[in-house]
Amino acid sequence: MACKVKVNRHGNLAFRFYWNGREFWQGTDWNDTPKNRTKAEGKAVEITEEIKAGTFAYLKWFPNGNKADDFRPKNENQIKPENVTVGAFYRDWIERRKPPFVRPGLHYDYTRQFRRYILPKFDEMPIVEVTLPVLEAFRSYLNQDMGLSLKSCRNIIDGTFRAMMRDARKHGIGEKDHFADLEWPRIASPKPDPFTADERDVILNHFKAKHGFYYPFVAILFGTGARPSEIIALRWGDVDIKSAVMSISKSRYRDTDSPTKTVASEREITMGEPVVSALRLIKPLHVTEKDFVLKNQEGNPINEDKWRGKYWYRALRACGVRARKFYATRHTFISDALSHGVNIKWLAEYCGTSVAMIEKHYGRYVKSDSQEQLQRLFGAKTETFSETLRTGTDDTESKLMEPESEVIEKVDENQWKREEEKWSGRVDLNHRLHGPEPCALPS
Repeated sequence: MACKVKVNRHGNLAFRFYWNGREFWQGTDWNDTPKNRTKAEGKAVEITEEIKAGTFAYLKWFPNGNKADDFRPKNENQIKPENVTVGAFYRDWIERRKPPFVRPGLHYDYTRQFRRYILPKFDEMPIVEVTLPVLEAFRSYLNQDMGLSLKSCRNIIDGTFRAMMRDARKHGIGEKDHFADLEWPRIASPKPDPFTADERDVILNHFKAKHGFYYPFVAILFGTGARPSEIIALRWGDVDIKSAVMSISKSRYRDTDSPTKTVASEREITMGEPVVSALRLIKPLHVTEKDFVLKNQEGNPINEDKWRGKYWYRALRACGVRARKFYATRHTFISDALSHGVNIKWLAEYCGTSVAMIEKHYGRYVKSDSQEQLQRLFGAKTETFSETLRTGTDDTESKLMEPESEVIEKVDENQWKREEEKWSGRVDLNHRLHGPEPCALPS
């Protein structure tokens, strides 16, 4: 139900709303004046929208409200909000940040970074004492004492730590977002590091000869440009070999299935012949639509982390190829496609990403068509542009800018004046006559 603005028995404005099956009356100290009512009704609209969206947090709006105690974390002895420590809130918070409510990888990062870096420094510190100077000192500790890069420092502070503190404020603990005031230097984004076409072929041949069981896995990655987590999650129900169509609708990380990285990553792609051939090699005679397409030699779904450490880097060393991340299979597909001049929009949809991302990270692989574009611009001679160029003083330069096949007729100044006297036509900026028009002739 929508939040309504009412007047309570004290003559002040109050909010009345239903949420989580309960009715709430929350008074204010605002008198019922037109100005205060306008302000209250604006807040009522915001509360209504959050209730409908499922994001309403009572303590965010009414940290000292008459029902505030019902929504504060149940800490030992009902500790006051200003005394709640980082460690105490974290242990309650992390229990609500588990799959399926968050991605398995995100829960893993939260747990690891809090235990390794954040709790050793902040376990007993009250949340309200985590201020800007404290965060700046923590950043220096991570960078200088722990030897972490600025990117890793930012992931820990501006990602993991900030996420918990944001939720603490929703519960009425802490007031200001000090993380927003922490300035970070610009960090250069790592550029894609794809394999060359020759390196890709060497790697594929190595797996075919030495690790034939996993050759189809590597061939499908190089042949689709899909994310490794997307290929690992494939079931036979997602693959139609006869029609050469693959449906990518999920990803798999740390032995758990999740949705794809983004909504745009959900897609159907047409498979090339190398990918179809690889799938034919491994499709069992008896299979259900729920069976995994790619399995390890024990018959279980492939674990990306374990497989990469056991096979991927060893194969690169054996091939004499410089080590790259396993994700470089995707970089290779995209960069090779761009080098061959494929349509960027098609490529973005095929790989489940955006045109902006491809242009930003893979721009240097886009096939240059500068001469073609310039030819389109200057190849078809326009009389206005050509005539303008002929006004230059450098005769040689003017000739270079004009089509070679055209013979330019030179007219001396006296001849032009004589011709002008014979005509009564209008003259444009290029001195082209547009034919006679009715007008007064000079006497």
